[in-house]
Amino acid sequence: MLFNSSAFLFVFLPLALGTFYLSRRFWPGSEKYILIFFSLVFYGYWSKTFLVLLVLSIALNWSLAGIVLKLGWRRQLLFVGVAANLALLGIFKYANFFAVALSTAGITEPRQWSIILPLAISFFTFHQISYLIDISRGDKHVYNFWDYLFYIVFFPHLIAGPIVRHNEFIYQIETANSRPVPPAMIAQGIALFILGFGKKMLLANPLAAIVDPLFSAGLSGPLSLHDSVTATLSFSLQIYFDFSGYTDMALGLSLMFGYRLPANFNAPYAAASLVDFWRRWHMTLSRFLKDYLYISMGGNRFGYARQMLALLVTMVLGGLWHGANWTFVAWGALHGLGLAVNHTFAKAGLKLPALANWFITFAFVACCFVIFRAETIPHAMNVLAGFFNPSWAHGVPSINQYALLAAALAIAVLGPTSQGVVDELKPRTRASLALSTLAVLSLAGVLIADKNAPFIYFQF
Repeated sequence: MLFNSSAFLFVFLPLALGTFYLSRRFWPGSEKYILIFFSLVFYGYWSKTFLVLLVLSIALNWSLAGIVLKLGWRRQLLFVGVAANLALLGIFKYANFFAVALSTAGITEPRQWSIILPLAISFFTFHQISYLIDISRGDKHVYNFWDYLFYIVFFPHLIAGPIVRHNEFIYQIETANSRPVPPAMIAQGIALFILGFGKKMLLANPLAAIVDPLFSAGLSGPLSLHDSVTATLSFSLQIYFDFSGYTDMALGLSLMFGYRLPANFNAPYAAASLVDFWRRWHMTLSRFLKDYLYISMGGNRFGYARQMLALLVTMVLGGLWHGANWTFVAWGALHGLGLAVNHTFAKAGLKLPALANWFITFAFVACCFVIFRAETIPHAMNVLAGFFNPSWAHGVPSINQYALLAAALAIAVLGPTSQGVVDELKPRTRASLALSTLAVLSLAGVLIADKNAPFIYFQF
């Protein structure tokens, strides 16, 4: 169920909110179970079969964490738990990828399986791995099953994040149940949700109308300079507004129910270095990769060469986490190399003017996103080929689309951020309800005309 779908906006969300607040009024203490129920319905709407897989995964991880806390076999059970989670992820997401790689290398016979990728498997697997690793490192948090289940399945972050740590969320459950949800919190949530909805419907989806034909043209041959520039810029903006729009909606929904999720974006296209970009882009994934991969491999504690290797391996695995395709591996590797160069320049004390730093960073990130979007490496090279082709022949975009690109670029680079807008407006509940109703009705026409508009990160 998509956050921008009619079923969610006009059926699921009103029912969930209404039932939640009625339960707070007439059945205090039942709110958590109400949200667990609606979260399971939300996931089961897509697949009842994989809902069973999700609940079994949660039960097994919770049980394993309890065993570790009781018996203290940290290293042994950590290995078993993490291996089991990675095996689940590997079977569903990477089995065919590795089968093709092995057959291409001549090690095995060609083989393909018909495997359906469970929705959100990358996100709920990372949540559970982080909890097991924290337990193995000495974390003493003990949770009852319902709190842990609620933490994993809470529908705003279940499908595409942000990646939330157990000690950021579960402590809020008791607090949220013991006090009314502040009206200012509800108002901020409504405002954030509407801003995210607007990003998705008014920016990301119209940008897709530019991106899709140009990338389709790249399947059959190299693009011109004009089309390469347009495709590269358009997709970098599309994925930003699509994913940050989803995040705004997720954070807004959480606030409506009295919970706070961690921020995931902070104007990443204003970054003046690649290191700064990764502090601003998909911040919860960056933090996960840093704490559970980069630092575990030594970080910066064992010299420059070891640090650069850790950076490269971390980013390659971060790329592979996004999908079973060599394009994601290449995307991660390029970012790893870029970060290594960034650190090397900083270590040598080499500096460029701020505007040059920003342009190089933005151009690098945008070109890498072409590889992220492409179906194959040759496809990506066709889309990027125009940068080495003096021909300026142009294809798809119209004057209106150029205006859209210019507006989207200005918003992405110059801001303000959604959180900044909400903090500045300091919305009140009644005003937010009135404006949100007007906004949803105004965007309903866009929604009806654009029914096939899944969020990009839903595939991961």
